[in-house]
This record gives sequence, structure tokens and C-alpha cells, in this order.
Amino acid sequence: MRHRVPKIQIGNRFISEGLFYKNQRLDPATGCIEWTGVHNSIGYPFIGYWSEDHPRGAMMTAHRIALALKLGRDIAPGMNANHICHNRR
Repeated sequence: MRHRVPKIQIGNRFISEGLFYKNQRLDPATGCIEWTGVHNSIGYPFIGYWSEDHPRGAMMTAHRIALALKLGRDIAPGMNANHICHNRR
């Protein structure tokens, strides 16, 4: 029997809800939410997603996912997701 993983949908992409929220922590000194999961070679946080276009998975920056969740919609290609804390975590 397969277990269903709760997921977040952004446009045509799906992200594991548990993985997204598990990899966050609040920095009490700054009030910023920081990513504790995977980072790329220049320090930006990434999380995997899957879609019909990428059934085996692909990666997307965590702050872009966070902004899409806050807005309730996908972010247009070419648009930037700036973050208030100005750090890459």
C-alpha cells in the first residue's frame, strides 16, 4: 500500500509539505525564517518538486516557493523573489 504524502501545489508543481516546513527554523535574533535543508554551491536554499513536465523531479529555490505560497499563486518566469532578511539562508 502506498502512503499519500501531503503536498503543496504551486502552478503545475508539487512539493512535499512536510519537507518544506521541516526544513525551516526561526532565527530569534533576526526574526528571519532560515532554510536548514539543501543549499546550492553559492548558498541559496533549494527544494525538490515534481510535475508532469518533471516526473522524476527538479529543484527550485525555497524562497520562491515561500513567496508563491504567500501570494497564493505561482510566480511568473523571469520574476525575482526577494527576501526581507537579505541572506541566502
